[in-house]
Amino acid sequence: MTEPPKKGALISESWLSLGVLTRAELKSALLAVFGFPFVKSDIQHLWEEGLSHQRPPFTPPGLSKEVFRAIVRRRERLISSFDRSFRAFSALDRHSRGFLLLDDIECAMGEVCPAVKISAAEVFAAMDRGRAGRVTFTDFRLFIGEGAL
Repeated sequence: MTEPPKKGALISESWLSLGVLTRAELKSALLAVFGFPFVKSDIQHLWEEGLSHQRPPFTPPGLSKEVFRAIVRRRERLISSFDRSFRAFSALDRHSRGFLLLDDIECAMGEVCPAVKISAAEVFAAMDRGRAGRVTFTDFRLFIGEGAL
């Protein structure tokens, strides 16, 4: 008799018996592989994209090992193409949330350039394109790519 998987474990009954990952397991597996959490919209996009590539089409609900590997390969290529900006973003993301808050910018500016005249709030506002109160990696990459401020 097998034990039930521990809460938060990467390998669950669905993976062992059916050979598929659930959406929650996809989120945990991506965190384990990349070392940072993906935002909800990215998980949703990857989930839907993965399901559309399943073969055969009538598989149990979830992503197969092959589809998961393909997702990881594509994300690795994408991340490595933005490696420099990704490393800078990760350094600012002190809590590994996958996004930045004003507090993260204030802390970084306080450590690196405390005497600078522009405020952290101004920098954050320039980065936060969607005015969501948080800066995604895409927002950050666009900000540094434009040489804003």
